[in-house]
Amino acid sequence: MKPIKNPETTHGVIPPQAVELEDAVLGALMIDSNALVQVVPVLRPEVFYKKKNQLVCKAILSLVEKAAPVDILTVAEELKKLDALETVGGAYAISQLTNAVASGANAHYHYRVLLEKFFKRQIIRIGMEGASKGYDDTEDVFDLYDWIQGELEEIEMHIGSSSFMDTKSVFEETLKIITNKEDKTTFYPIGDPGIDNTLMISPGELLNISGKSGSGKTSFVTYLAQSLLKRYPKKVAICWYSMEDSASKIMMNFISPTVKLTNAQLHGKNYKLSKEEFASVELASREFQSYDIEFFTKPAFISHIKAHFQRFCATRPDKFNILIIDNVMLLKDNGAYRFKSRGVEVDDHIAGQIQNAFTSTKNDYDINIWFLHHLTKEQLAKSNFVEGYRPREDQIKGSTRLRDVATQGILIHRPGDGFPDITKHYKETDYEGPISKLMIGEVFKNRDGHTGFFRYFANLDYKIFFPI
Repeated sequence: MKPIKNPETTHGVIPPQAVELEDAVLGALMIDSNALVQVVPVLRPEVFYKKKNQLVCKAILSLVEKAAPVDILTVAEELKKLDALETVGGAYAISQLTNAVASGANAHYHYRVLLEKFFKRQIIRIGMEGASKGYDDTEDVFDLYDWIQGELEEIEMHIGSSSFMDTKSVFEETLKIITNKEDKTTFYPIGDPGIDNTLMISPGELLNISGKSGSGKTSFVTYLAQSLLKRYPKKVAICWYSMEDSASKIMMNFISPTVKLTNAQLHGKNYKLSKEEFASVELASREFQSYDIEFFTKPAFISHIKAHFQRFCATRPDKFNILIIDNVMLLKDNGAYRFKSRGVEVDDHIAGQIQNAFTSTKNDYDINIWFLHHLTKEQLAKSNFVEGYRPREDQIKGSTRLRDVATQGILIHRPGDGFPDITKHYKETDYEGPISKLMIGEVFKNRDGHTGFFRYFANLDYKIFFPI
């Protein structure tokens, strides 16, 4: 990562740093092999503020790469080979670093403090350079946006690489899971055998839900969300990014199956609610208001969604927090790349950000991320008739990374809707109605190994799903 251009002062203020801790960390690495094992996986020279400490860090990393021992003598010798021993103050300065610390017991914590200072310096640098570029009329605004986002993503990658656990921490975490010391819920059944036996909604899952336009993806997600909220009203919280539907429409989707009224009827389209119906709507609305949901209905960048979801979880540390992105095609990232060819670079960027949001958040909180996506036009080709137009995993739009990053994946299919080649054979029979209401969900990916189908008679007008 780029260093700050003027590391001594920024507008007359010394940038964030902790030079005493820098000396302590480097000293600990030279006297304590356990500290070295813990810190080296994330050790970076640029994290250190003092130039001489950056050089010492380079020497330590060089020794580690050679599988050589790390101590005062070997570090001094390596600095001599790098022609940097005199720059850092000679062998005496190296010995002084070890005098700054009695043991390496706290090196792991001290290095995290140095990381925080480093990240602040980087944010200051990006802000200063970004402001300078912003005042330059020769700078293209979209190039500036790409530069800022690239710099921030580099920080995020560094933060992600800084999340490490030693074997003792892994053992303790594993023991907690085995003995269930914390009484944490590891599975949230919704009461639907098809879902519960095939999908398993558990903390730490990233779910890709794909289907053709109009297949009922949003209705299905509403069904899942409402089932969870009804069964676990005090435990589940949802951060819902609906960039296609208004929050009011989603609320109506929740109310509709309870009051047996369509969205059009609730909107008053050629229909007037009776007193009894209005009373049932009010009752259902009160139940809806008890749910812990935050709605966002304007297109957003995936990086903004990620940052908001992390804050959302931080205010609900004891809940099962679900992020819903409906749908990835409407993210503002797509628009930001409008002067570039729409292709894998955009999809890979979005997939990477979703995965980063997932991995960086699931370590600290119980979460799920559900993102909705579309299928390619090839899914509707006549050649697929032999399979009843059944969608396939390779027909999900865009880069394969959008399905690869998911831990679970569902393809939504309604063979009786929009496929007259199938339904025409059942005209004027008792089967036409059921087939037109049939919805099939195919779990094509599940890291626990469970794949298969679940089936519904789905009345999307009333948002009602009957498992079959």
